[in-house]
Amino acid sequence: MPIQLNPDWKKIRNEINRLSDLDVLKAEVQKVRDEISKFDLQDFLSPSAQKKVKEFETRYNKLMKNVGSAQRQLDREFNKLIRQVQKHRETAEGRIHQLKNLAEEQMTRVEKARQDLEARVTGKKAQPAKKSAAKKRQTAKKATSKKVSKKTATKTAKKASKKKVTRKKA
Repeated sequence: MPIQLNPDWKKIRNEINRLSDLDVLKAEVQKVRDEISKFDLQDFLSPSAQKKVKEFETRYNKLMKNVGSAQRQLDREFNKLIRQVQKHRETAEGRIHQLKNLAEEQMTRVEKARQDLEARVTGKKAQPAKKSAAKKRQTAKKATSKKVSKKTATKTAKKASKKKVTRKKA
């Protein structure tokens, strides 16, 4: 069975006009606010319910104090740990820098000692190693083969440019 709506358009129009008037709307909001501020929950509660509400409020306040103090304590400890970590990081970075410098100094001393020892053994100052005769020959062969291949490439290019292109006549 379908529901038939029979709206009263005049009432709807009057209500919309009343709500669109800003002064009337402000007055309505003020009236509701005053009613809410005058409302006292304690008037509507029984004495046993009032006692339970009071106990709940005191427990809630104690709990909020405990939460606040725990949060402050946690913040203090956290900040203390952060300061300690930063201090340890700075000391570790300084120590790493010292060790790095020490290692570089030792490397230079070891390298100098190696060179001195090598000079004593050979009787001369250490010089860079010379190429052996076999390696000299190999590099010479490679150089000549490259020259030959360049010459042949240029010759074939010249021959190709000299040839005339002939076309077949149809």
